[in-house]
Amino acid sequence: MFISSRATGVLIAFAGVLAVSPDAMLLRSMRSLGASSPDVAVAKYIGIIACMIVIGSSKGVAGTKQSMPHFFASSFCQLLYQLSFTFCLLLTDAAKAMLLISLAPLWAAFLGRFVLKESIPARTGAALAASMVGVALVFIPRLMHGDQTGASSPLMQDSLQGDLLAVATGFAQGASLTVNRHAALHCPQADLTLATALSSLTAAVVAIEMPCYDNAATASQAASFWACTPPLWHTLPFILLAFLDALAVALFYTSMLVAPRYLTGSEVALVSLLDVVLEPLWVYLRFGDVPGLWTLGGGAVLLTTLAAHECAGGRSHIPPAPAPVDFAAEDEGGGEQSYSYHSMDGE
Repeated sequence: MFISSRATGVLIAFAGVLAVSPDAMLLRSMRSLGASSPDVAVAKYIGIIACMIVIGSSKGVAGTKQSMPHFFASSFCQLLYQLSFTFCLLLTDAAKAMLLISLAPLWAAFLGRFVLKESIPARTGAALAASMVGVALVFIPRLMHGDQTGASSPLMQDSLQGDLLAVATGFAQGASLTVNRHAALHCPQADLTLATALSSLTAAVVAIEMPCYDNAATASQAASFWACTPPLWHTLPFILLAFLDALAVALFYTSMLVAPRYLTGSEVALVSLLDVVLEPLWVYLRFGDVPGLWTLGGGAVLLTTLAAHECAGGRSHIPPAPAPVDFAAEDEGGGEQSYSYHSMDGE
């Protein structure tokens, strides 16, 4: 059965979102064991580093050296995403932060239009608007009544700085997809897998240096990472949960590197919004937290929007980015590989 390049991109993006959807449930499970917030963050980043090194090494390092500007740009965008996401949850309401972060598809569309010169089809523009409505429906109760999850720091302030960091997080996600798309179009032989390992290493160092606000009433009572971290690193349940969460996130990052070869950044970001719906379902299965009617309604809007968008997209053809190079085959053949560039302005 023939599968179009566009359908391939959608399936890759959806597989990545499906893989990362248990993230919140796994993090909450780690906290339920008694782990501190910095402990969970550092374990997660270390696991991501290990997973991305394994994935990147399996493909060889030749592709990593092909475009160092793309490599460092991708690493910087992902580092900005990881750090701004962490700090925005310390400085503003979690529901408002997630709503602002969900603007990533709009940022990806904006950057794709002005950086890559990719046109935004009317169906994608309509889907972006409808998806924003769906996301807003999910977070309306928490915006009206406050966050009841207890996930934010007890020192959290509803500040302008936190809101700006949440906006920066969504922008960083959109920028990362734009960098991946640019690399796929202009340097298809580049492999950016190890860029995620570099950004996660830097994020882990920052997380270790961050004060631990768990059970702290004031900033002066915050402990260091080493003083706050309970002795859980040698327990099997903690190690297993940390590994599963790191693997889930690593698979998501990998899909976000591959999917832009077939789709625009805004379309990949649209698919990633499904995580807003899927994560509460995993939490319900593990902890019994029943999703509210607002969440179910917002999820229905998102699913309907994406289904309609893909039905409309099936009638149009988007040329995929050039395929990556098989360096081993090229070396054996002794020849040189030529590349073609497919413009997407014609959609």
